[in-house]
Amino acid sequence: PKPRQPHVTRLHSHFSGTMAPQAAEAPREASCSPGAVSANGCVSPASLDIQLEPNLSKQTITKPEAASIAARGDDVAIEADLEEAATEAPEACRPADDAAVPLRRSRQQSSTQLAGMLIGAVLAAMALELWLMCLPTVPLYFDKLYFGVALVFQAVMAVASLPVPAGGICGVEGTTLRRVRSLLLDVAHWAFVVMTFGGAVVLRAPESLLFEAGMAGASLVFRLTMRNTCIITSVAQTSSLPNISGRQVTRVFLILFVVTVFRLILQAVFGRGFPWDQIIDAVAGHTLS
Repeated sequence: PKPRQPHVTRLHSHFSGTMAPQAAEAPREASCSPGAVSANGCVSPASLDIQLEPNLSKQTITKPEAASIAARGDDVAIEADLEEAATEAPEACRPADDAAVPLRRSRQQSSTQLAGMLIGAVLAAMALELWLMCLPTVPLYFDKLYFGVALVFQAVMAVASLPVPAGGICGVEGTTLRRVRSLLLDVAHWAFVVMTFGGAVVLRAPESLLFEAGMAGASLVFRLTMRNTCIITSVAQTSSLPNISGRQVTRVFLILFVVTVFRLILQAVFGRGFPWDQIIDAVAGHTLS
């Protein structure tokens, strides 16, 4: 009978992905699937598909025995334990789920801190608006009506900024609550933008304009400390406002602040409520309270 040509099975090392020494005269016959060794030296456990000798099993075979069998050139191959290979793989080959957990926690903590800051700012603004509405020098039209509408949207913003439990509330899933939360914050965000910029035009009392200038200044401080990022958008994690760059929005708030201060200067020169009180007086013959 024709003598059988011995051959040697190629073995992957679990640690470095390098090949075990092979017999010098024996031809090579690879039993591992292509792509078993990745670019960074990792060995895919799924690629270790090697046959066993009749008297060996996955539980009893060891690496020294595997190396000796390969060196003898017997017509056998070795099937390595896939679970052991995955356990002994280099750290660079292991999933990065454990490393992503602290990152997710850090993002959640940052979002919670921003939500707390937003709630605090909104509550402070609401307290000031209530105080302004109690002042007799602040006219009903349009200032007190303006602040009354603002209080409604600010209450919605404060409630929607509260953290949402991951497991949900009262049978409502957490994902549904987060979508509703983002929608409410987006609506309140639109109201904030429209009323803040509109207030610089329609408000009459200097006390109201001082509050308006303070809101514009606080918005500038938040945006500059957050690198031209809106705190409301960061908490809501969404926005349907026009896609304008952060620097352009910051410049717009700066213009709002300048316009509000300019109106205060005009009132100091031409009188309280300028120009609306003078226009209403000329048209109606009396000043609206």
